[in-house]
Order: sequence, then C-alpha cells, then structure tokens
Amino acid sequence: MESRPRIAPAIGPVWRILRWASLISAIAISATLLAAYPSLPEIVPIHFDFNGAPDNFGPKTSVFVLIAIMLAATVLIFWFAARPRVVNYPVPVTADNAARLYALSYQLLVLVGVGMQLVYAGITAALLSSPITWLLWVGLAVLLVSPVIAIVLMVRQG
Repeated sequence: MESRPRIAPAIGPVWRILRWASLISAIAISATLLAAYPSLPEIVPIHFDFNGAPDNFGPKTSVFVLIAIMLAATVLIFWFAARPRVVNYPVPVTADNAARLYALSYQLLVLVGVGMQLVYAGITAALLSSPITWLLWVGLAVLLVSPVIAIVLMVRQG
C-alpha cells in the first residue's frame, strides 16, 4: 500500500453528492426509527421473505442492533470512499492505472452506500407497517450488480 500513488481521483459532483446523501440518509433513517421506537410493538419483524413479508420476529430492542450496524457500515463506507489508496483491488495499482482504479473504487463504494440505504429504508418501512418492497429489491440489485461491474472494469484497467 505504501508504494501506491498518492493521487486524488477525478470525482464528479454527482458522486460526491451521492456519497453525502448516503450518510445523511443513514442518519435520517436511524432518527426515524429512534423516534418511532416507543410506539413499536414489543415483538417486531427481524427478517423478511422475497416478497417483503416478515418471516422471523424478535424483541423491539433489535432495532438498536439494526441502527448500530447500518450506521457503522455507512460510516466505514463513507470513510473508505475518501481513501481509495487503502482499498483492496483485483489488480496491482500502478502509476498508470491508479487514477482510474481509485475513481472506480470511489464509485463502487458510493453505490454500495446508496444500495444499503435503499435496503435500510425498505426495512424501516416494513418495521413501521408500510412495506415498500421495491426499495428492498432495488437496493439489493445495486448491492449485487455494482461490485461485479466495478471488478470487471478494474480488471480491464490492470
């Protein structure tokens, strides 16, 4: 990692806005869950099937675990996106490919953050008894497809 070039990738304003929006939405979704916590039933859904219907239940304190995991993961993704030099790559990072690899890493991490927030919003909606299944599906699609595309593009850069 020490031998990797210390350059800032060219990142457009849309990617920067999406990165910040991901962090802000994680905070907003968490605040929504915390505000709704007193009115939640003692037993809440903790897992959902492919149709977005709950298929496992647990104590409402499970909401705190969800909030902690989502905030921690979002902050880590936000942090790593700004430090592409420390990210693992499927190819060696050289002076010739570093700028493009770093930009792809940033974009991938931003997309993962956005996908996570869509899933988080869908789970929150389901917990609050207004399931929005499409949020879960779109979020999962982003989480599954974006890494594959990014890895293919990175390998082509190597």
